[in-house]
This record gives sequence, structure tokens and C-alpha cells, in this order.
Amino acid sequence: MYLNGYGIEQSYEYARKWLTLAAENGDVISQHMAGHLYASGSLGFEQDDHASYRMFRMAADQGVALSQHKIGLIYFYGYGFDIDFDEAMIWFQKAADQDYAASQHFLGIGYELGWGVTQNIMRAIFWYSRAAEQGDEYAIRAIERLIQ
Repeated sequence: MYLNGYGIEQSYEYARKWLTLAAENGDVISQHMAGHLYASGSLGFEQDDHASYRMFRMAADQGVALSQHKIGLIYFYGYGFDIDFDEAMIWFQKAADQDYAASQHFLGIGYELGWGVTQNIMRAIFWYSRAAEQGDEYAIRAIERLIQ
């Protein structure tokens, strides 16, 4: 309510306070939302890669595929941390196992290039195919490129 000002005066300070409290008390939606707000430094949240990671990690540990994917991205691109393809692939695998297409695509990249996993073109095609079945255009192009 405070974040958007629905029926109440908008206050980013109160929104941050209540959202953080809900996140700390286990609410996965609040955890994930706070992760985004810390990552972007928007709506009253100061940009903080470590706070973003902590919030996403709380939701990821509760099985939220999108948060697991975000943790994978943090390690893949090194947002606030050293790049760690091994760790990225672990988190992408968790989300991919829940049919999260973007993570399936990133697993395809990992297997194609040998980043964080042993290079295996057949496994790359498998994961790209899983993402392609959900309409991932980049995965479709990757499959076409690999089977030519």
C-alpha cells in the first residue's frame, strides 16, 4: 500500500520498512520484491548488491524458481560478487528443474561452452530444447546453430 499509495499516502520509507519486515519474517513475495528493489536501487531502496542477494537467497532457499534464477544471474554476471559459473549453474539447475525457461536456456549456454559444467553439446541441446518448448527464441536459434 505504501509503495503505490493505494488508499494511503505514498511513503517509500514505510514501504521499505514493512516490505523488509515481511521479507525477514519469511514472506517469499516480499523477499523477491525487496531483492529487485535493492538490485535496482529504486522506490526508496538504496542500490545494494549484497542486500539484493540476501533477499533473493531467502526466497530461493524456499524454492522460488524466479529467485533461484536471479541468484544464478548474480553469479553468472558477477553482480556485486566474483563471477562463479559453477555456482551459477547450480542455481540455474534448481530453477530449470521447475521448468523455468530462462534457467533452462542458461544451462544450455553452460553445457555448450563448458562454463560451470563439463562441456556437453547433447546436454546443451536438451536444455535449449526445454526452453524452446516454452517459446524461448534465443534457445530456438541456439538449437538451429548447433544442429547445422
